[in-house]
Amino acid sequence: MSVKPAVRRRPKADVPQTIAAADMPVGLCIAGIGASAGGYDAIRKFFRAMPEDSGVAFVVVQHLDPTHTSLAAELFAKCTSMPVSEAREGERIEANHVYTSPSDKEVAVKNGCLRLTPRPPVKQLHLPIDHFFSSLGLDCGARAIGIVLSGTGTDGTLGLKEIAAQGGIVLVQEPVSAQFDGMPNSAIAAAIANYVLPVEEMPAVIAGYVRHPYVGGPDEADPGLIDPKTLQSLFSIVQARRGHDFSGYKPGTMFRRIQRRMGLHNLLKSKDYLALLQTDPNEVDALFRDLLIGVTEFFRDPLAWDTLDADVIIPLVGEKERDEPIRIWIPGCSTGEEAYTMAMVVLERLRRVRKHCPVQIFATDTNNDALEVGRLGRYPVGIAARIPASWLGRNFCRGC
Repeated sequence: MSVKPAVRRRPKADVPQTIAAADMPVGLCIAGIGASAGGYDAIRKFFRAMPEDSGVAFVVVQHLDPTHTSLAAELFAKCTSMPVSEAREGERIEANHVYTSPSDKEVAVKNGCLRLTPRPPVKQLHLPIDHFFSSLGLDCGARAIGIVLSGTGTDGTLGLKEIAAQGGIVLVQEPVSAQFDGMPNSAIAAAIANYVLPVEEMPAVIAGYVRHPYVGGPDEADPGLIDPKTLQSLFSIVQARRGHDFSGYKPGTMFRRIQRRMGLHNLLKSKDYLALLQTDPNEVDALFRDLLIGVTEFFRDPLAWDTLDADVIIPLVGEKERDEPIRIWIPGCSTGEEAYTMAMVVLERLRRVRKHCPVQIFATDTNNDALEVGRLGRYPVGIAARIPASWLGRNFCRGC
């Protein structure tokens, strides 16, 4: 159920003022590694290339048969000198350790500890990677590292969106190097991958990222880190390429997003990031997308939707004559989830009162990449966990 646009490659690394290896990381970064079919080989390659003293903790989440005991910890221990163990309930996550998911449990992270819950019944949708990634993003913010490797299906994509929304970093295995490219392609299609590259190149990216001040910085970036002249030049570059002026944007969010882009490129000085923008149009596009913060999902903020339904949709439908059109505008629609949610709510109300009215939903956004996803109307199968089953059956088809 995922689309397949052009792959975003690893950003250029040959720019000045990168961070020295001696700099100490601040705070614990946790990397979640999600894989399914064909994932064992990719995970082994990753740990063979990953230094034992990176200061990062790793949690490996796979699709496993719940009737068999997992041997993942034993297998991966042969590929790294880091301690490797199966995750235990309430265990404090430590740096330079590897934790694997039990076959019969779902794993999450809360307050820096592993939380285990029973796996859902067989009939329920089982998306352990989405489950872990979502908790990781919420718990760690910029210190969250989401990694998707070989696997079938779309598990992990929705969770990666949460990591990206909270300011973390997303790495995806290059599909051509994956034994099964379903999960990588799904993540790439969602336009949230910061790096798409072979598994063996991921450790170097992670090592640079975790040493950047952005990772251990405050919630609101210090405006003094970027001088006004450089900032104005940055605004001019973005406006010239994308036609939008961000000079009136909320300062704290603006500086934090710029710092995030600098962290992804391992740059310390804003003048070096400006130089990158001047020579790399793809980075201008990436900054533009980051500044828009296109975070959305079906029925996001359920209480708000309940209020909207009760106070607006029900009266609106009640007042309409048969065959009288209903028109609604959704500004800032991102990848379309909110627009489609609105359509489902309105159609459900019309269905219940047995009334026919043409429904037109107008959805707009400044991010053309997001609009392309919304126009296609194809989403990861994980949305099934967030939409009532009856509504899902009436409004979606699987694998169409």
